[in-house]
Amino acid sequence: MTQYTNTYQQKNLIKISLFTSFFALLMAFASQVSGAELTPTTSTHQVALPSAKKTEVTTVKNTQVKPTTKINWDKNTVKFITAGAYSRIIKLADDQLGLVYNNGTKINYRISSDNGDTWSKEVTLADGGSKYTYTNAAFIKLYDGTLLYGYNARPNKDGGADNYQIRVLISHDNGKTWPVEKVVYSGGNVGTLGVWEPAFLQLPSGELQLYFANESLYPKSNDQQITLIRSFDQGNTWTAGEAVSYRAESRDGMPVPILLNDKSSIVFSIEDNGFDGKFKPTTIRTSLSDNWSSGFVDGASKKRDRALTKNSQLPSKNYGGAPFLVQLPEGETLLSIQSSQWRNHGMATSVMRVYIGDSQAKNFSSMSTPFTSDLIKPNGSALWNSLTVLNKSTVIATSTITPGNSKPTGIYTVKGTVIRN
Repeated sequence: MTQYTNTYQQKNLIKISLFTSFFALLMAFASQVSGAELTPTTSTHQVALPSAKKTEVTTVKNTQVKPTTKINWDKNTVKFITAGAYSRIIKLADDQLGLVYNNGTKINYRISSDNGDTWSKEVTLADGGSKYTYTNAAFIKLYDGTLLYGYNARPNKDGGADNYQIRVLISHDNGKTWPVEKVVYSGGNVGTLGVWEPAFLQLPSGELQLYFANESLYPKSNDQQITLIRSFDQGNTWTAGEAVSYRAESRDGMPVPILLNDKSSIVFSIEDNGFDGKFKPTTIRTSLSDNWSSGFVDGASKKRDRALTKNSQLPSKNYGGAPFLVQLPEGETLLSIQSSQWRNHGMATSVMRVYIGDSQAKNFSSMSTPFTSDLIKPNGSALWNSLTVLNKSTVIATSTITPGNSKPTGIYTVKGTVIRN
């Protein structure tokens, strides 16, 4: 067994407690959003436990990009945006960005028309009220312009009548209205049987994929898998769940998928505690032609890789979780994590680190720190981070920051420039 011997305490530490401990001032109840009661669009029956798989035979190109030395993070661009947590940014148009996040029981949305220099007023899209806390926001713009907002619904009363759920909102008018609300997957009614952390990917065929962490299938253990559901009609209906990543006696979690620029492979990053007992950044992959038809990636698979190079690996005692993966137009991949390396109190005071990888989302190294000690003190943290590519050389990072001083706690952003040899 891993360090998660006290299942209930540890899962709530990872999934719930940090939000309530770091953001207690944000957690005031609000009135419940009006509208029709959500109706599941798929069966709540769970996917089968992983079983034997056929062998996938692939030939993957290993085209390297020019060596990249570093990312320069511009301290002059650091901005406090709002109270809240678990922020994600997507590019909507040339200079237009969308920001999604949760604040207390609500999920929210803001727009920037100047590449993140300023943001519109907060718009609340849904409120869990007294029944649920809505969190783990995810966002995607489909090829036809449809917007989907995914999120995790967590019952405020563990063990009650309400289940942990993955839900989506759909807009067909560029975010002006969100008339479609769906429950796309249901877990159990206690945190030890939860579903968490949805993330979207659309394939060139138009297929829409939704990945999430799923422990609802393992009532007698502390295991967790990454589950995939698919939609072929812009999110209106979804397939049953299928396992795509599972290591026995471990907790694969927090998936973030990309399709590589060369269209050869689907890759997603996860936190994986199966290597040395503490979470480390890991990549899982399949060829686009296979698209997971060969089954899930287990702990011994060659399609499961430690993300960092040997010289960049975190010591076994250090935590490195909540990874986020993107790829630049020039080919480099970037991976952010929340890391306890050189910090005093493990996950609780972890900060955002960013590594640079090659065109196949391998060999991550050249670590940088977007938010530095002038903002975050030794008792502070930068958690639940994400990255967004703005152009071929510029990225924007966002993080939920507790500075550990008189500065406000909440969502911050900073811009970085990729410096190439």
